[in-house]
Amino acid sequence: MKLTREPWTCTEGDVQRLRGSGLKDEDILDAVSVIGLFNHVDRVADALGITVNPGYYEMAVKPGVV
Repeated sequence: MKLTREPWTCTEGDVQRLRGSGLKDEDILDAVSVIGLFNHVDRVADALGITVNPGYYEMAVKPGVV
């Protein structure tokens, strides 16, 4: 959530916690890249009024709810 909502607040401490949970630097880079790409595509689609996956919206998923 932090990377999506407030990426400027990410610190080395966040990276250290991920390493402490067993992730390698390559894993962290992959995760950040995928999250960043998803956020980019999502924002572009929202700005242009594009519905990328209409079925998703039919599920009535609320933002931030897992």
